[in-house]
Amino acid sequence: MSYDPNKYRSTWSDDDSDDAPQQHDNTPIPAGTYEATINAITEREVRAGGDALSVWLDVAEGKHDGRRVFDWINLDLPQSPQASEIGQRTFRRLCRAAGFVDGPPAELEQLIGEYVKIRVIVRPARGQYTASNRVVAYLPMGKPAAGSGMPIPVSDTAPAAAAAAADTMIDHGDLPF
Repeated sequence: MSYDPNKYRSTWSDDDSDDAPQQHDNTPIPAGTYEATINAITEREVRAGGDALSVWLDVAEGKHDGRRVFDWINLDLPQSPQASEIGQRTFRRLCRAAGFVDGPPAELEQLIGEYVKIRVIVRPARGQYTASNRVVAYLPMGKPAAGSGMPIPVSDTAPAAAAAAADTMIDHGDLPF
């Protein structure tokens, strides 16, 4: 399939204003736990070699309903077995939170549209990068089963607790690749 600009020309309008408000707000949402749907998930090749997942999640509740949060999950980085292990564990937790408890889905597309809870923190601006959200946990929509190994969600009203909990987690931004 190749892109054909003529296919979309009929929907192009001269009265679209460049002054129209942006559809996506890039400012981070407050730290906390949110219900979200998996909007997109794609496998990507990492520049240094290896595989990762690009995950787009849409908040599905409260005053941040419709806001988008991005996650990057390193699955296989030959130069860093530790990062690969962390990424594979994160992917397992995402799959389990989405209801795939007996193993990963046959196709990544099966995750699209599934509801999960996500715990996010705000990653402060650093150098050329603006402040952003970081997903630090994937949680099932219901209460985690005892002994499941799934983290217990924090309240939406306790963003400080979420940020404090994130201090004990590995910051993917600090990994050397």
